[in-house]
Amino acid sequence: VIAVGTGTATINCTALDGSGVNASCMVTVLSQSEPSVPVTNIILNSSSLALHEGGRFTLEATVLPSNATNKNVEWNTSNRNVATVSNGEVIAVSEGTANITCTALDGSGTRAICSVRVTGNAQNESVLLLPRMVVGRATTIELSNLLPLYYTGSVNWTVGNESIAKVIPSKKGSKLTSTTVGSTTLTAQFADNRQQTINLTVMPRGQAVSKLTAKSSVKLKIGQSVTIKPGVRAVAGVDRTLYWSTSDSGVATVKNGVITAKGVGTCRVLVIAQSGKRRAIKVTVKG
Repeated sequence: VIAVGTGTATINCTALDGSGVNASCMVTVLSQSEPSVPVTNIILNSSSLALHEGGRFTLEATVLPSNATNKNVEWNTSNRNVATVSNGEVIAVSEGTANITCTALDGSGTRAICSVRVTGNAQNESVLLLPRMVVGRATTIELSNLLPLYYTGSVNWTVGNESIAKVIPSKKGSKLTSTTVGSTTLTAQFADNRQQTINLTVMPRGQAVSKLTAKSSVKLKIGQSVTIKPGVRAVAGVDRTLYWSTSDSGVATVKNGVITAKGVGTCRVLVIAQSGKRRAIKVTVKG
């Protein structure tokens, strides 16, 4: 490779046997007077993932400093039989663990790692975060709120009685709009052909949890626990039951609002009310 002028170019190498096998190399040419700014840090939007077989998650890399000369990165997996990665998109293949590595291509050696744990294809496992849903009349809620963080596939939502509530398109996929007091069902048809149905009750206007608040993050050491007490806004007599889940039980578990640190890493704990109002709490665990 001979540097001719400043700029960036891609060098491609392709086998001539008709197999289509190829490799590429990104080349950045600097002027002699232009100092090179190396990459010093890469921050991923998640340092650990818990996925079911077939699950997907897109990792995003923030390259620092912002004025680094070459901010290109490459993605690699430590075990393609467990999880693959392409341009940051992780696909869970089979049960096991793997590390996804994001490496700067400026020669600095700077990298970031996300640990991935894949569990079996849970055909019979409940996906929705709520066993039943209770909303007030004239309420609109994003149905993506009912999904765990690991699930990124498509969902087809249907309501048993559309005179009580309807599903309409939204920027996040679909949202539910309640119109009449009554009881019906809400069904989710998942991309892997799983289906789950929960009871949906529409109460008089204002007779459901209208707001949920909680701290946005906690930091713990392995073995430590913290109790989260969310603020629940609802009129007297409304069921204030909350449901909890964690994105990675290897990092932190949660039960009735008590978060316990299990391993080094980061995860998110979700708390959701029957109305679909939810909050996510970022949990960072150090050794």
